[in-house]
Amino acid sequence: GEGCTLDLEKAVAMYRKAAENNNAGAQLNLGNMYIKGKGCKKNETEAVKWWLRAAENGNVKAIYNLAKSYMVGKGCQKNVKKAFALFQDAAARGHEEAQYRLAIMYWEGLGCDRARI
Repeated sequence: GEGCTLDLEKAVAMYRKAAENNNAGAQLNLGNMYIKGKGCKKNETEAVKWWLRAAENGNVKAIYNLAKSYMVGKGCQKNVKKAFALFQDAAARGHEEAQYRLAIMYWEGLGCDRARI
């Protein structure tokens, strides 16, 4: 709504157009719109689909969102080992929240052997 009237449905349409043209930022944002049901019907599976495409294009926020989805099975089948691998990937790319979540997974032994101090 900056400089124009807020129109979430139009935003979704514009994100979709850019996402279909392989824009990773638009793919991330389209997934975010679907996960929240903003400007479109809430659809967690569709959100994961777009985050997967954005992740394939190297978008670290999408990688992190996918990890969270796999951790709890939101929009996809729960897979803690896959979540762990995705958190590792995002953490290696400097995503601070992924680094934090990865530390918790090591501490609790989720998707990996429990780290011992």
